Amino acid sequence: MEQVLKGIPAAPGIAIGRAHIRREAFKRRAESRAADPAAELAALQAAVEKTAAQLREVISRVASRTSQKEAGILKTQLLALDDPLFMDSVKARILDDGCTAEEAVDRAVHALIERFKALADPRLQERAADVRDVGQRLIRNLAGAPGCSRPEAGILFAANLAPSEVSLLEPAEVAAIVTEEGSATGHAAILARALNICAVMGLKDVLARVSEGDTAIVDGASGEVVLDPGESTIERYRLRHGREGAAAERLAAQKELPAITLDGFRVELAANIAGPLGVPAALSAGAESVGLVRTEFLFLGRDTMPSEEEQFEAYRAIVSGMAPRRVIIRTLDAGADKEIPYWQLAHETNPALGLRGVRLCLRQEEIFRTQLRAIARAAGFGNVAIVLPMISDISEVRRTKEILDRLPAPEVSLGIMVETPAAAIMAGDLAAEVEFFSIGTNDLVQYVLAVDRLDERLADLYQPFHPAVLRLIRTVCEAAHRQGKWVGVCGEMAANPLAAALFLGLGVDELSMEPRSIPMVKSVIRQTRRSEVAALAKELLALSSAAQIVSRLEKWSPQP
Repeated sequence: MEQVLKGIPAAPGIAIGRAHIRREAFKRRAESRAADPAAELAALQAAVEKTAAQLREVISRVASRTSQKEAGILKTQLLALDDPLFMDSVKARILDDGCTAEEAVDRAVHALIERFKALADPRLQERAADVRDVGQRLIRNLAGAPGCSRPEAGILFAANLAPSEVSLLEPAEVAAIVTEEGSATGHAAILARALNICAVMGLKDVLARVSEGDTAIVDGASGEVVLDPGESTIERYRLRHGREGAAAERLAAQKELPAITLDGFRVELAANIAGPLGVPAALSAGAESVGLVRTEFLFLGRDTMPSEEEQFEAYRAIVSGMAPRRVIIRTLDAGADKEIPYWQLAHETNPALGLRGVRLCLRQEEIFRTQLRAIARAAGFGNVAIVLPMISDISEVRRTKEILDRLPAPEVSLGIMVETPAAAIMAGDLAAEVEFFSIGTNDLVQYVLAVDRLDERLADLYQPFHPAVLRLIRTVCEAAHRQGKWVGVCGEMAANPLAAALFLGLGVDELSMEPRSIPMVKSVIRQTRRSEVAALAKELLALSSAAQIVSRLEKWSPQP
């Protein structure tokens, strides 16, 4: 009998296939007490070394298939193996409590997971999945169990999938994944999206309702999972899948066409990338430039600072690969949810409002100077600009310019991220100091509305189309254009076709997004008249709620 279940939409796409249920196949040792603690410690060390080697192999595979950004997700697990607090906790359970190594790891992992889950910050709660993942690997290796096997073709159902397990999946074999646990912001979901595997997560008790070999349909965009669908349902989804596939082919065929509106206004479409491996994806999607290089990939998931030479080689690879197209490199945006363990920064009660972005860099000036030197050196191999994150005061720009002026290297264009209300309100003053603005809508929405964008409890209050946000963006564009400066948008809103068209009406000149979103946004722009969206924007700015704005946009929007 057909059942329609609703979970959390985690990765878009439609899949129709047979259910394959992932269950844990290996068994741990029955005993939990250690006969020989020294032997258990030796076994633990061997398992740690084997686990580290496995993780390095997985990281390399993920980097080759996606990007360094996704690979960095798994690098945090390597750090856990080197964490003395975690490993000392495991060893204490062996030596003091008489546990076997497997039991000691299980207890230590469980205790750490409970600590993460008790934290108020959803970003830190998500790390429980990484702790569980590395713990399961350690226990498997201690038990001498074989590695995780690749699943049979079809739709994979599981209680939970670790990020490293998702990294093994091949879209040609696994059409979709459905899990009882997890969320759209977790690392498993991020990897599923990067691998183009549709996913629905957080679907409670689904394993009790599905049997091996059952026919299932998964809609990763809506979060719907249909078990034992009837023929009419299957046909309806097949038609939808076919239409979406045909639309994707049409979009791909426009790759080389410029993003020009019907009345002749050209919009620059750029790509957001997180390392040299993002260059091919940007070019194949038709990106005209790189609007954002996230340099955190060089600093995260390691226990030492990257050298100037290491940074230079990475930046040079990106710049020369994109030449003569422009590459905008964002200086290190650490802090908040992007912690750098080897800096050993003091705990912050509210890290989103704390020492992050350019604030942190200016307090670590030698580290900042090293990065700027590496970027300036890479500028000799192409067209480079620098953008500074988390600007809230004009002195931060001026101090950075003083550092740049002392560097014996080619002059580079300097811009700022407009992410704080202060930067938006002071846009006129800041425009006199820089060549361009790049609006980071993810943080701008968060700070304007005082809503943590990663807190699922506040999801209904996080409204990118809120009138206050749009009015500030219009203010920024007007202030920049009065001084002959251009404005880009590099937050998630740039990839939303509704928002992309609206941005043209607000005065935005460039849109930067994940490469896979470029074809759809280009299609919408090519069906749009700038004069029309300018009039529409004026109408929308007079409305008083995000719901009204979205409703009006949906009625207007052309189909991609």
